[in-house]
Amino acid sequence: DGAAPLLTEALAGQRRTVGDTHVDTLKAVNNLAMLKWDQQDLDGAHSLLSEVLKGKRNTLGTTHASTLSSMYNLASLELARGEGLAAVSLLREALAAQTVQHGSDAEETRALADDLMHVLTAQGELNVVAALAVKYGLGVPAAATPARDEHRAPRPRQPHPRAPTAPTSRNFMPW
Repeated sequence: DGAAPLLTEALAGQRRTVGDTHVDTLKAVNNLAMLKWDQQDLDGAHSLLSEVLKGKRNTLGTTHASTLSSMYNLASLELARGEGLAAVSLLREALAAQTVQHGSDAEETRALADDLMHVLTAQGELNVVAALAVKYGLGVPAAATPARDEHRAPRPRQPHPRAPTAPTSRNFMPW
């Protein structure tokens, strides 16, 4: 694929022109990270997304929407790498910042809480899931609720459209 050399060259130019932590440089790093992820270079993507998150935290602050988006993206990548604990840590941090910034009733906050609940459900943290459901006024995912009738399994739940489960760019929150 010829995109990687072009993005790498563009990134080098951004670094020379405006520095490593400029918003435009961070966008270029993010673009290269997405390409690496799409090419299944998860370690390369991880290194770059970590750089983006660190730069945004330092430049924009922890509660900025773009920083929260980068936390979500890195958490998604952590899941793809099999690093569930790291993903949960990032999602919890993003949820706490989102709650402070927009409140627990905001649509974005509730969507993030729902995503965290699904990851925690997969990890068997059902008590935490139940507490989050109450706090954010959400239903408990079907996988976290025992079937009331042992002959009838819970209704299968469709994955949340933003659920951080697969290494594809369609799961990413906007930069």
